[in-house]
Amino acid sequence: MNDGLSAREQVWVAMSDMFLDSDIAFMLEGPARVLAASPYDIETLDRILLEDVYPICANNLRCAAGIWTGFDAQALRARISERNARSYPLLRFWIPFRRRALRSMVPQWPDLKRQVVALREGARRPMSAG
Repeated sequence: MNDGLSAREQVWVAMSDMFLDSDIAFMLEGPARVLAASPYDIETLDRILLEDVYPICANNLRCAAGIWTGFDAQALRARISERNARSYPLLRFWIPFRRRALRSMVPQWPDLKRQVVALREGARRPMSAG
């Protein structure tokens, strides 16, 4: 999945799948693996979702005919990078509202976080001799 993207950009693309206008419950394994392989802890992944991905991708779930096959990684990277380059003094004010909206818009996020934790714990377990 690398396609020349940094770890953070790979996380953006994986998280953007949760904002597709289709049922993604069956395809959480791929994003879970990308997030688990990232260097970010769960709290940082929460922040990336709320501060980077949500503002760019949430409107896809609000429109009548949103993207359902996948966001273009380069366009997503460009939009998030452009937005992050601008100063938003009231950004912290909106976080509680985004968090609330996220629960209804992207109900898969708690399950995805659990999968990430499970994958990371499985990777740390020593293999048993058998």
